This record gives sequence, C-alpha cells and structure tokens, in this order.
Amino acid sequence: MKKSLTVAFASLFICGFCFAQEGADTTKRPYAAVVDFNVEKSVKAEITGSAVAVKLEQVLGGNYRLVTRSQVSKSLEELKFQASDLTDKDNAKTFGKMIGADFIITGSVVQIGNMITIAAQCVNIETGEIVQTAEASTGDVNQINYLFKEIALILVMNDAEKKTHLDEKFNYPKHFDDGKKAFERQEYSEAVTCLKRAVAAKRSPEAEAFLKQAEEKNNLKLDLQQKKTDFERAMNDGRQFLKSRDWSSAETAFKKALSVPGYGNDKDARDGLKNSRGEAESAKKMKNALDACTEIKANLQSLMTDAGNSALDDQKRIGASDSAIALLDNASKSPDLSDSDKAGFANLKSQVSELVSDLKPSALSGRDFTVKGLGMEFVWMEKMGCWAGKYEVTNGEYREFDPSHDSKSYKEGDLNDDRQPVVFVSFEDATKFAEWLTGREINAKRLPPGYVYRLPTRDEWTAFARCGDSREYPWGGAMPPKFGNYSDKSSTCTQKINSYDDGFALTCPVDKSGKNEWGLYGVGGNVWECTRKSSSNPAFDAWRGGSWTISKPGILRSDFRRTSNIPDRDENYGFRVVLSK
Repeated sequence: MKKSLTVAFASLFICGFCFAQEGADTTKRPYAAVVDFNVEKSVKAEITGSAVAVKLEQVLGGNYRLVTRSQVSKSLEELKFQASDLTDKDNAKTFGKMIGADFIITGSVVQIGNMITIAAQCVNIETGEIVQTAEASTGDVNQINYLFKEIALILVMNDAEKKTHLDEKFNYPKHFDDGKKAFERQEYSEAVTCLKRAVAAKRSPEAEAFLKQAEEKNNLKLDLQQKKTDFERAMNDGRQFLKSRDWSSAETAFKKALSVPGYGNDKDARDGLKNSRGEAESAKKMKNALDACTEIKANLQSLMTDAGNSALDDQKRIGASDSAIALLDNASKSPDLSDSDKAGFANLKSQVSELVSDLKPSALSGRDFTVKGLGMEFVWMEKMGCWAGKYEVTNGEYREFDPSHDSKSYKEGDLNDDRQPVVFVSFEDATKFAEWLTGREINAKRLPPGYVYRLPTRDEWTAFARCGDSREYPWGGAMPPKFGNYSDKSSTCTQKINSYDDGFALTCPVDKSGKNEWGLYGVGGNVWECTRKSSSNPAFDAWRGGSWTISKPGILRSDFRRTSNIPDRDENYGFRVVLSK
C-alpha cells in the first residue's frame, strides 16, 4: 500500500529551509523555473512530480527568483512539451526563453528496494548545459522532507564546494566517532544524529547496532521528559482549580497527575486529590439526592397511578407494580437520599407489595404466577401454551386439600416435611387434588374462563422433561446425572449410582431437586409423577421420571413410562399439576 506524503510535505515549509543571506539584494538573484519531476514506476509511495517540484521551490526561494507554477504549466502546454522533454538542450533553450528564466531545475524520483532517491539537475537556459546535479536518498518515507534541503544546498554549490560537502557527509569514521562521544556524554539526541550520518555513509552492522542503542536511550530520555512535563502540567492545573474552588476539575487534574507512569505515589498529587474531594463529594451528593428524588417521584407517580387503576387489565397493573417495586428497591439503596426519603419509599413499597399480592395470583398468559394463599408457583411454558407447576406438589400444599394426609417415613427417615414432595398418593388422589384446586380458584375468581388445573398429559410431560428437544435424559445425553434426586452413593437403597451424589438419601425439598432449562424442578428424580392420556382423555397413562430410589439408566430416560397404575400408595409416588384450557 502506498503511503501518502501530503502530511509530510505540508510541514516542510514551516521548517524554514532557506539559503539566501539576510539582507541580500533579491533583484540580483537569477530566474529559475522548477519543472515537475519524473516519478519512475518503481516508486511505491504516493509521490507526484508536481509535489516534488513545489517542495523544492519552497527551499530554493532564497537563492532564485522563481517562475510561477501557472506560468510554467501554461508554457509547457503551449509548446506541447512534457517535463521529460526538457532534458533536450534545444527544448530547454526554447522553453527557457518563453518563460524568461535563466535556469531550469528538474529531475526524477526512483526507488530501489526500500531506498527512495530524488535526483535534480540545474540546466543553463542560454547554453542548454547541465551546470549542477544533486541527489539525496532515504529508506524511510517519513524522512523524505529532509532530502529537499540537501538537494537545494548542493544545487547552489560549485563543484569544489560540492566535493567538500559530500566528502564531509560520507566521512564514516568522523560521524561514528562523534556519535560515540555524544553517547558517552549522554547527549543521546546528538548521538542519534551523528550515527544516522555514519549509517548513511556506510551501512555497517556496528554503526546500525550503535544507532539502535542510541535511539532507545534517546526515546527513553524523551519519554521521561514528556512524563515529567505531563505531570507538572496536570499539577499546575490542579492548583489553579483549587484556587478557583472548582473542586471537580481539581480532582480530575490531580487524578491525571497520579495517572502519569512513575508518579502514582507522589505525595503532593495525593494531597491535592484529597483536598479536592471533600467539597466535590458534598456538592455531588446534594445534587444527586435532589435529582434522584425528583426523578423517582415523577416516575412513581405515573406507575402508582397505573397500578391502582382498576380500569386497566391485570397484566398492565402488575407490570406497573413490578416496575414501581424495582424503582423503590433501587431508591432505598441510594446513599445520596436522606433517611426521611428512604422511609417514605419503604412505606410506598409496602403499599405496592400489597397490591401485587392481590393481583399476581391471576393467571396471565406469558407470566409466571403464584396461587394466592397456597404458595404454589407456576411457570409459563411458552412452547406448550400452558403453565406447569414449578415444583412437585408438596406435603404442605397437599394438606390444604387433605389436612389428615401423612407421607410417613422410610427407615426412620422423615418424608413428611412441608417442603418435601407429597408421597403415598395415587393417580386418583392427584386427580382429585387438581379438581379441588380448580374449584378453589374459580370461586376466588382467579382463573381465566375455560382454564382448569389437571395432571400433565403424556406428551406434555415428555416435552418439559426434554425442554423441547430430543435429549435422552432430563439433564442431557449421558450418565451420570447432572442434577436431580436419584439413588446416589448416599442412598439407603441397594442399587446406587456410585459416581453421583445429590446430597439426599430420601426425598428432598422440592426447591433442591434440580432445575431444568425451562425453570422446572424435579423433572426426573425425587418422586415418580403421574400423567394422564391427553387433555381430552383423563384416564391414567403412566408414572414418569423415576424417583429417589432409582438408579438404572434405562428407567431414568426421558421417554420411560411405568404404565402400571399402583393403587397401593408408597414412598416413591407423587405428582405435579399444570394449568391449561
């Protein structure tokens, strides 16, 4: 890719390369026309002959009176000459007489390898003879600006001066020795300059290695100087901001000073930062508190209005209530609020929470919900279009239906805790519980029309056991289990999964039974769950999912169905319910 020299060229004239002696009579200087240089195809950088001519004009202006660029272009066009045609003596004479110049300066740009060379020649218009030539080279396109000074310098020399200059320029021993002495004096910038001259004179490994070392030292020195400058500038800014009581800007300035590498523990900067923070923090807290209260109160007013508006449907009211609670939670945690504001927000949260408690038990499509007064949680199954019990029905929930129920014990291990799944129930018991729950919620006017609680169907249970895909087991594709309460190494059963430990020897609390990707717990393990044939056929289908007594891989599969209806209730069998049309 070619590298543009536009930026590099733009800075050249600023450097002020000019060779006219101060006070010289400009009317005695000869006229010269600088013609576009010929740029060979070998040149990879973005260099134009016109750009080279313009930059050379800028450094030659002190030695010649220059014919304008427009006049040069116009004359070439009238003569139908190309710049390269002026190397011919007769053409040069013709062109020179037309524009009234004493000399024509032109040349070429070539590249061999990485080395770019600009070669110039000065032609006497009267004789057509080349009176002087000059060339300069560089391997770094970013250094090409400096070639013009060298070319301009040589073009105004006579042959003797040119020879002396070039002998000096290519005096390798002198430049190398000067660079070495400057390095020893720790004047690394001067050392770099001398060693670059040495390398230009003779590319010896010794000089190139020494140049690299000098450049590293010089860059390090420059870096340290820059860091010191940056630190002192930031410190001065910080002190000025302190005087003007601009605490925030002062803090920023002292932080900037401490961020300068090597100055992170500077005592003066740390003291300045400490001094600036006091007032800044007070002002910030006051402003934040005012802004926070204003914004929170405005948002709450709108949310509370929607939450209490009985004309809106329950879903919108619940959404407004949830948003209000989230806003109040964040507000109460803010360190910028006063104690009275926090107390007021806590009181509002209590009011909104009571409202949510009244609203949330209603089943709304697309939302999870909890059955009021019973605590049963249901998860919306988007792909199935129904809700499924988040957990297997617990002893505590079942005893709301049958207060006398006893889930008993197993080998002196209790199975009767309120959060353990209910056991010693049959398919018929589970069906009656679902019918009771439906009636309870219809009477409370918390069910949408046409919805009932029931046992899951064969296909529904398989779907939420596999989370909608074709996985072999509820947890994935291979043994041992990744979650679920099975007959593990801590089990009291004879057959165990010795490589698995779920932490429970009997049934476990339902919220410890392993969560699948659809948010359901205990789908697989803990207790067998009974299912019905279909949504339209309530007959018994199978027991699904295995239990805390099961270890055989074939029985733990997602599609395994134990099809014998066991009326004799025991410690393995429970159920979960769904809500659907």
